[in-house]
Amino acid sequence: WKDTSVKKRTINVNINRLLKKIDPRNTHNYFTPIRGIGYRFE
Repeated sequence: WKDTSVKKRTINVNINRLLKKIDPRNTHNYFTPIRGIGYRFE
């Protein structure tokens, strides 16, 4: 995706939006961040 412009926090913002829809009360950590790799879904 040569011509795509993505900001550094794009993934973080979208993960947070997804989490708010899945679990609005934030009672479970579905995604665990893995530094330098990404996220793990549990």
